[in-house]
Amino acid sequence: MTDHKPIKTVSIIGLGAIGSFFAFQLKAVLGDRLRIIAGGERKDRLEREGVTVNGVNHHFHIVSPDQDCGGDYPDLAIIITKFPALSQAIKDMKNQIGPDTLIMAPLNGVEAEDMVASVYGWDNLLYSLAKVSVVMKDGQASFKPDAARIEFGEKRNQVITPRVRAVKELFEAAGICCVVPEDMERAIESRCLSLILRQQPVASDLRQVSTALKVVTDLERIGDHASDIAELILRIKSEHAYHIVKHLPVMAASAQKMVHDAIEAFIAQDLESALEIIDRDDEVDMLFNQVKTDVIELLKSAPGQADQGIDLLMVAKYLERIGDHAVNVCEWTQFSKTGTLKNVRIM
Repeated sequence: MTDHKPIKTVSIIGLGAIGSFFAFQLKAVLGDRLRIIAGGERKDRLEREGVTVNGVNHHFHIVSPDQDCGGDYPDLAIIITKFPALSQAIKDMKNQIGPDTLIMAPLNGVEAEDMVASVYGWDNLLYSLAKVSVVMKDGQASFKPDAARIEFGEKRNQVITPRVRAVKELFEAAGICCVVPEDMERAIESRCLSLILRQQPVASDLRQVSTALKVVTDLERIGDHASDIAELILRIKSEHAYHIVKHLPVMAASAQKMVHDAIEAFIAQDLESALEIIDRDDEVDMLFNQVKTDVIELLKSAPGQADQGIDLLMVAKYLERIGDHAVNVCEWTQFSKTGTLKNVRIM
């Protein structure tokens, strides 16, 4: 496993309470290599007045969202706005995200990673949760450094990857307490439960939190099935069988689009789209039956390809299950919006 280069440049969008904490700590080790992304009146105010953190006024290197990096992309981008402003913040960071820029979104919103990934992909995204008690009043932030920490990492961290180690070294140098949990998915679930227990959410908020927990599970199952399919494909040495099972590529494309559109509908809380995607599952089921017919014809015409035919049938079965999980995501979107699941009023 190759080492990841040290984190030398960081861009932050969202200089609110928690953002001020990160900026304050990171400026001590990065100086002007820390960029604060802000535009319009906010940029003018920050450049003019700065931000007071723990009684000390600080001026940061402010960069407008429309300013081109000229290829000098940051090593790490941190998106730390309030959740309602996340969509715009993701757009405003577009000039700061290069092909090797790591991205973190440690804000109070359990869907943050999905929203970021829908624009920039998962390859450079690290899971993260910030646990910082910050008071923001009249433009002044105050916090206790020893009572703040960030949990971050890959989805699974039994072995710490070089890029996680590089971020950890930066945070430790900046005096930011950081923890790399073995299972970030479980850490996110714990955060959800904490929100339920401590903040006594109203029904709509509670539905969002509980829905996020369910959707995470379905997405994990989709990932498991994708891995199963990849293992089967590696065993299929000839392309001949794949072309004979003519409905399989169509089924794969349909299932893939269902998953993509289901996630988009969940993020946008688009009930109309979610219901339309649920209806599309009938098409995937129909294609699965056609694939079974294709495989039977393959076995009749080429008995020597029986093993490959069975493997391709299993691929189709996993695709059908992926479609079912996409339906689950849409049904949880419906529940989040209406409190109804499978036409039964629950909350």
